[in-house]
Amino acid sequence: MPRKKEPARKIRYAGEGTYYQQPNKTWQYKITVGQDEHGKTIRKTFYGKSREEAKAKADAWRREQGGQRVSVSPDIRMSDWINVLLDVIRSRDIQVKTYQQYEALPKKFTPHMMKKRVRDITPIELQMFVNTWGANVSQSYINKMRTFISYVFSEAMNNGIISSSPARNLKSPSKSARPREVFTREELAQIVSYARTYRQDDESAARREDGMRVAYAILVMLFTGVRRGELLGLMWQDLDGKNECIHLRRSVYLENEIPVVSEYKMKTEGSLRDIPYPPYLQGIVEALPKLGAFIFCSRTGKLQNPHTFSRSFDHFFEKMQAETGFNKKLTTHACRHTFATEALKSGNLRAVQQLLGHTDIKTTAIYLHPDFSEKQSVVDDIIQGVLSKSQDTSQDKKEQVVPFHSKIA
Repeated sequence: MPRKKEPARKIRYAGEGTYYQQPNKTWQYKITVGQDEHGKTIRKTFYGKSREEAKAKADAWRREQGGQRVSVSPDIRMSDWINVLLDVIRSRDIQVKTYQQYEALPKKFTPHMMKKRVRDITPIELQMFVNTWGANVSQSYINKMRTFISYVFSEAMNNGIISSSPARNLKSPSKSARPREVFTREELAQIVSYARTYRQDDESAARREDGMRVAYAILVMLFTGVRRGELLGLMWQDLDGKNECIHLRRSVYLENEIPVVSEYKMKTEGSLRDIPYPPYLQGIVEALPKLGAFIFCSRTGKLQNPHTFSRSFDHFFEKMQAETGFNKKLTTHACRHTFATEALKSGNLRAVQQLLGHTDIKTTAIYLHPDFSEKQSVVDDIIQGVLSKSQDTSQDKKEQVVPFHSKIA
C-alpha cells in the first residue's frame, strides 16, 4: 500500500511571509506582491534547502524590484494594501523593532476601515478615527500614526489606486504634554547609597551577584544617559579605561521575543557614539563578575532580555521603598531623562545632544525643563536688575533690592 504523502508544514513569523517545510525537508517561502486586475492576491514563492536560504532569495528579489510599482487592483481593500506595504517595508534594511512599530499601527484601524476599498476611504473618516483613537494615547504616538496613514495613501497614489490622498489635510489632535518625571539630586544620592547594599545580605551568592548587577546597571544609566537596549548591549571590549571612554556600538532588541544584537546597529546613526567613562563608573563596572561577553548579562552569561531587566529594575525600587521609605517609582527611561536634565544644567546643548545620541538637537531640547528654584532665580535677576536701575535714577529714596518672593508677607 503506497505511503500517504505528508502535508507541508506551514510556519508564519510576525512581520514575514509564510514558510512551508516540505516532506523532503526543503523549504518554500511565499510573500504577497500585489493583486491582479480582478482583485486576487498575487503571491510569489521562493525555494531553498533551508528556511534562511529561501528567505534570502526573496530578499534578493525584493531588492531587484526596488523602485518598481507593485501590480495591484484599483479595488484593493485596505487590509490587503497594508499587507503589500508591510512586505515592502520588511524588505528594507531596518531594525526589527522599527518594523514591529509599523506592523502594530494598522492593528489600531477599525475593522470597518480595513474591509473598505482604499479608494472609498474619506478624509472625514480618517480624521474621526485619529481623533477618537488619539484621545487615549500620547502625542508622539498620534504623530507616528499620522505619518503612517500619510505613507499608506501616498503609496496608493504612486501606484494608481487613488488620484488624491484623503490624508493630505489630516490633522493631529493636540494634546497637553506631560512633564517628564525625573529623579532629583537628593533622590539620586539616596539611590547611590542604597545601590551599594542592595541584596548584599542575601544568603545566596548568585542572588547577591544579581542584585549587584541590576543596582550598578541603574547607576550606569543614571550617570551616562544610555538607553536600556544600549546598556544591555555593552560588552567588556567596549570599555577603554585608559582613555576613560565607553564605545556604544550595538543595542539589544527583541526578535520573536528573543533578545538579539547586531554590530553597529542601533536606534539611529547618532546612537553610535563614545561617552565618558570616569573613574567612578570604572570602579562600579569593574566590580562586577565577568560571566560572558556582555557586561549586564543574565545569570547564565547570556544576553539579557530587556523585559527581564525592566522587572529587575522595578523590583529594585520596590525593595528600596519597603526598606527606606523612598517613594518614587519611575521607568527605566526616567534614568535617561534624569541624566539629560542634569547634563543640560551645564548649558552646553550640543555636547548633551552627542552624549544622548540624538540625531536632531530639537529632541535634546525637549529635556529643558528647569525646576521652580531656577525659574525663581531668573525672575529675581530681572527684578533686581530693574530695581537697581530705578535706584540709580531715583533722587528721593533708595529702595533695598531683595528677591521678590521674600517680600511676600
